[in-house]
Amino acid sequence: MKKFLTSVILMAGCSAAMSAQSFTLQKGEEGTVTYNNGDRITVPYTSQDWGVGFISYKWDSELFLHANSTCIAQLTVYSECNDVQVCGGGNCITTGSQPDNTVKKTISLEKGKDLNMQIEIISMTGTMPFDTPQEATVTCTADGQTVEVTLVFVPEENTALTDITGSAADFIAVSGRTLDYAFSSPVTLTVYTIAGRAALTHRLSESGSLSLATLPAGVYIYRAGTRTGKFIVH
Repeated sequence: MKKFLTSVILMAGCSAAMSAQSFTLQKGEEGTVTYNNGDRITVPYTSQDWGVGFISYKWDSELFLHANSTCIAQLTVYSECNDVQVCGGGNCITTGSQPDNTVKKTISLEKGKDLNMQIEIISMTGTMPFDTPQEATVTCTADGQTVEVTLVFVPEENTALTDITGSAADFIAVSGRTLDYAFSSPVTLTVYTIAGRAALTHRLSESGSLSLATLPAGVYIYRAGTRTGKFIVH
């Protein structure tokens, strides 16, 4: 199975030279734990409710950049997956809406403040099941100091690719306005708006492609057999 890589690069430059490190990189639920260069962090992702009780999976970095001095933070996110939503500094940007699937943000950080870096994979291209583990690289640099860590996003319900719910061959992937799929047996696909209204229903054969040309641009939730998720139509 092809493995996708999401790369996340964060560089923080401080307004004045400091003898102490100008930032700490930490996970929210672990308080002030500081990560060191080369660390690997396991980040479980969980099911999230959307619309009228429907489920999609959320990847969330849960990482914070804590400023020990006033800093300018540049956040650059690149992904081979389509689409990755990046939230930080009060707004969200989707990689698929940017040139070369790259998001760049510059954020001012006041001393003692945190930048919450949330990264959510909304939909993916290729033949990867929606609940496949992902990896991301996060690099923070300030005053000539660098900390690079690897995030390993793993489903809370599963710990290995071989233990994914449903057949390993089952997948749904959306690229542009085309939905590709493969299932061990025919299933009914229902696509809902974010408000929970049914927008499309189609009986899927064991494998093939389905045009989404009739759907207006927006975020959608789908259910196909036991598989659920969400995707964006541009």
